[in-house]
Amino acid sequence: MSLNELQSIDQLKLFLDGTQSVAFMVPAAKNERHRQVEQVLVQFRYSLLGKAAKGVVLRFLAKLSGYSRQQVTRLVRQYEERGHLRCAKRAPARGFVTQYTAPDIALLARMDELHNQPSGPVIKKLSERAFHQFGEKEHERLCNISISHI
Repeated sequence: MSLNELQSIDQLKLFLDGTQSVAFMVPAAKNERHRQVEQVLVQFRYSLLGKAAKGVVLRFLAKLSGYSRQQVTRLVRQYEERGHLRCAKRAPARGFVTQYTAPDIALLARMDELHNQPSGPVIKKLSERAFHQFGEKEHERLCNISISHI
């Protein structure tokens, strides 16, 4: 028997109790698992089921997808709110743009060494003076650095 042949709540119960053999494989791709969960929710009209039947469907989905009961419950809630399941958006490949270059870091290290490791505010003030009063271009980015970045 295959998963497509499970058409009723009673058949799901038999499958979950282990009395009925069904051949299935948990998909590795998250999109595929979400698609399967959504397909089962639509097939059994989850929102119209009673409490006991919903419990059976949730147990079946946990077994089918490999997700925990809590994760399946979250997916069902997402389906009921949005009408579909979609994987979370991925973070952009370059989430944070590099603001300070390797020469900036080397300059900070050199200043740290020259001034016997002063505190962050002192390094910031030295960079501000170097750029604004003495016109040293290499301190341009460092004069606006946040103290927490030092």
